[in-house]
Amino acid sequence: MFPASNDPAVSGPPEGADDASRAEFYRRQLETVANNATLALFIMDEHQQCTFMNPAAERLTGFTMAEVRGRALHDVIHHTRPDGTPYPLEECPIDQAFPRNLREQGTEVFVHRDGSFYPVAFTASPIRDGECTVGTIIEVRDVSAENAAAAERERLLRERERLLGELEAERTRLQQIFMHAPALISVTRGPEHVFELVNPSYRRMVGDRELLGKPLREALPELEGQGYFEMRDALYASGETHVQSEARVLADLDGDGQLEENFLNFVTQPLRDAQGRVDGILTFAVDVTEQVHARGVVEAQAAELEAQTEELHLHATRVEVLAEAGAVLGSAMELGTTLADLARVVVPRLADWYFVEVPAADGRIELAAVHHPDPARVEFAREALRRYPIDPAAPHGTARVLRTGEPELVTEIPDAFLEAVAQDAEHLALLRSVGFRSALSVPLSVRGRTLGVLSLVMAESGRRFTPGDLPLVEELGRRTALAVDNARLYAAERAAREDAEAANRAKTEFLSAMSHELRTPLNAIAGYVDLLDVGVHGPLTDPQRADLGRIKHAQGVLLGLISDILNFARIEAGRIEIAREPVPVATLLAELEGIVQPQVGAKGLSYEHEPAPAGLTALGDADRIRQILINLLSNAVKFTEPGGWIRVSAGAERGKVLVRVADSGRGIPPEKLEAVFEPFVQVDRLGSAESQQGVGLGLAISRELAHGMGGELRVESTLGAGSTFTLVLPAAPRETAAPGEA
Repeated sequence: MFPASNDPAVSGPPEGADDASRAEFYRRQLETVANNATLALFIMDEHQQCTFMNPAAERLTGFTMAEVRGRALHDVIHHTRPDGTPYPLEECPIDQAFPRNLREQGTEVFVHRDGSFYPVAFTASPIRDGECTVGTIIEVRDVSAENAAAAERERLLRERERLLGELEAERTRLQQIFMHAPALISVTRGPEHVFELVNPSYRRMVGDRELLGKPLREALPELEGQGYFEMRDALYASGETHVQSEARVLADLDGDGQLEENFLNFVTQPLRDAQGRVDGILTFAVDVTEQVHARGVVEAQAAELEAQTEELHLHATRVEVLAEAGAVLGSAMELGTTLADLARVVVPRLADWYFVEVPAADGRIELAAVHHPDPARVEFAREALRRYPIDPAAPHGTARVLRTGEPELVTEIPDAFLEAVAQDAEHLALLRSVGFRSALSVPLSVRGRTLGVLSLVMAESGRRFTPGDLPLVEELGRRTALAVDNARLYAAERAAREDAEAANRAKTEFLSAMSHELRTPLNAIAGYVDLLDVGVHGPLTDPQRADLGRIKHAQGVLLGLISDILNFARIEAGRIEIAREPVPVATLLAELEGIVQPQVGAKGLSYEHEPAPAGLTALGDADRIRQILINLLSNAVKFTEPGGWIRVSAGAERGKVLVRVADSGRGIPPEKLEAVFEPFVQVDRLGSAESQQGVGLGLAISRELAHGMGGELRVESTLGAGSTFTLVLPAAPRETAAPGEA
């Protein structure tokens, strides 16, 4: 709208200028004002297209006049809302000034050339030429700083409210402290020390006089001449805190008209106004009259307080000792180590000496443990006890506690006590040389038996045991007794376990040797039977050949029994090795059919083999799985009557492989289902001839082998209808399946 001009502004048009010159003058003056204005100015024509924007507008928007001229301003700087959605022109209040012919004011958010958003305040006014509206002039200013300042003011106001709330809460708390404090507290104001605040304790101290609003000299006139008023005047002038202990004050505090002597501990400090000037005094005082008048009582109380502090310290030490002792005794396994560790917990915190003595099988009293910080003195004590063993009939000390099961406390060991336990003059001299001062002995009792005595002794430290020490040491004794008992039980259990392991090894070695010794003649029997059967020594009659068959069958049964016993012994001893590798189930079951078919056919049974699902692979030892299944099939043949059936099947279930051997045999009574897996157990040992073959180890061995492969062996049975034994094994992961089974 305005052509560029660098002419400076002047106060008015030249004298005698014509209308054109005057118009040009005012145009340039208006241009100068617009170009130097701090507000951003935009002028739109009747088509709402920009015809002018001043430098402030260019700085505000980032666009130049050349870029905006002839364009709708809304499309350049006001086309999008801060949330990214479009801002339609018809909803823009700035652009409504022209069609409505009204001034519009408000706030909006503009889009800068760099794409950022910024808040602005605007005034859009229609430009009129007579009665006609020819355009719009828009004034805009960036209100980012104003908004930030407003937000900061709001934050500061909220912070002020919060601080005022905290201040009020603190004032209330201090008011509560002020009103309920047992000390004497007062606040006075001004150089006349007018009472402003007095807590109940202060009021009671001065006989419930009316103090508030009165100067100090008027309220408590009896203090005149005692230096109290002068001290407060000086403090008010100097602003220095005044502390005074046991200040003597003569005052009529009980209202009887007589001055009484009182002693107060004072802390008097100045209170300052906002400018730091002293405008009041806070007095905090404690009445110590009774303490001063009865110094002896105070000292006694101080001594009692010291004693209580010491008692608390002792109690803390006791708790600490019990905690550490519990940790030591709770993990006790070896008796000697346990007692030595306990000694280091007890000495020197509870005693100077530590002894544990136990009764021996022959009636003597033996030293189980002794401890003192000085190893030389420990050796001295050991030697003394070797030379002078404890007399079981002694009237005091360990012997008495062992006999009675009651603790013994000797707060102060008199010489007569030493004389009573000494066995001769030399022994008495030894006891005196150690310097025992006090002793406490408690029984180590558990389950109604006294296992020994724990004795703690004071010597060079000068400490003494008191009845208050007894509960702690008794508890220590109780825990020690449990630890001693547990250690003995552990030692006995370990010895029993070692004996059992030795016996098991001997059994295994015996069975191994027996197996070797029996196998040799049994194999020889089988060899000679075969030689006779082929006619090496001449032809055989049919009865002779039948007898040889019976001999060979008996030899095979006996050899199987020996193998079962040896296998069971190896399993018990943990000396059997079990592999963990993929085993194709289908292949294994196919092998079994050829192995058991002769037995099945000989007894007139039918054998059904359901093919295993493709790819079914168990994780285990193929030989051991085969051994288990052959045992199950042999039992099925043995206990199924002619004409019956045997069925073998396999499947998978929840990551397991299940192989089932079912039969139509005689079945197992419900109460015997678990017993069949016990070693040397046969359900109907006398019920049939078949049950008398073997020693009842097959199922026990099979279950243990199944457990060794991470599986199990279980049975379901109906008496008279048959049984189903299920071997459960882990399924092999697909990636480890055997070739041809994936």
